[in-house]
Amino acid sequence: MSYEYIIDNDIISLTDFLKTLDKESYPYNIDPFFTKPDIVKGFALYAKNDDQIIATYAARLLDYARYEKAFSNWAIGLKGTYSKVIIPEGVQWYSSCQWVHPNYRGQELGITMDRKKKDEIWNRGGTVNYANCREGLKDYHIDKLQYTVAQHQAFIPVGNVGGSGTEEDKNYYIVYETSS
Repeated sequence: MSYEYIIDNDIISLTDFLKTLDKESYPYNIDPFFTKPDIVKGFALYAKNDDQIIATYAARLLDYARYEKAFSNWAIGLKGTYSKVIIPEGVQWYSSCQWVHPNYRGQELGITMDRKKKDEIWNRGGTVNYANCREGLKDYHIDKLQYTVAQHQAFIPVGNVGGSGTEEDKNYYIVYETSS
């Protein structure tokens, strides 16, 4: 199938769209790093079939040290544990908010969206793309999405990490890939 792919600099519209989805289609809390008005550089990626949005992704320029400070404070505040993760220095972009409409899952659209998202990050001068993922998707990120490294990041006893896990998901990883 041929879909239309759209890049939009308005990330808040993407998170507003995700909030309209029912819990069966998008069972996650919205990643708080994509709801803040402090996003200086970032973009939303959409796949459309006709006029219907069938997949999303988002990325933003976000220094890993800032992400790590907020995430570790949050994890420890929930009585979880946090593992120090080192990622390469460079122009670091964080990505999240991937969603594929249930009728289009299993067609590798998520893989296509991830590749297009990374290409856009590299086009914008990014040199590192990192994301968090739940334990159950760690191998998918390495094997299918071609992130090069996955490191344990946190144990969250209540689960429910925005954008990547439900209440059942307790262990989270940082995955990353570099442009070179």
